[in-house]
Amino acid sequence: MGRMKSIAGGKTWTRRSILETAGISAMACAMPNTLRSMAAAAIPTAVQLYSVRGDCGKDFDAALEQVAKIGFGGVEFAGYYNYEGKPKELRKRRPRRTGMGWLATAA
Repeated sequence: MGRMKSIAGGKTWTRRSILETAGISAMACAMPNTLRSMAAAAIPTAVQLYSVRGDCGKDFDAALEQVAKIGFGGVEFAGYYNYEGKPKELRKRRPRRTGMGWLATAA
């Protein structure tokens, strides 16, 4: 009664090998969350505002706030909409309102 054969592969299973496999499986399930949180802390993720250009055209400020809520750490501009020609006003919004960085501008 101490040994069983698996249906696939013919490997002999013991209580020890089953517990070992269960332990490895539990660790593997926990790893993605750990790795994801480590990666998020190390590398900020940015979004191209071109991908949300429709929302930016309707309400640029609200679009920036929504992008920040989703969790992006920065943006690449694809136009400045109601801030066109007003870089000082746009710079004031970043730290106070969204907490995101402005990484680049599409030409």
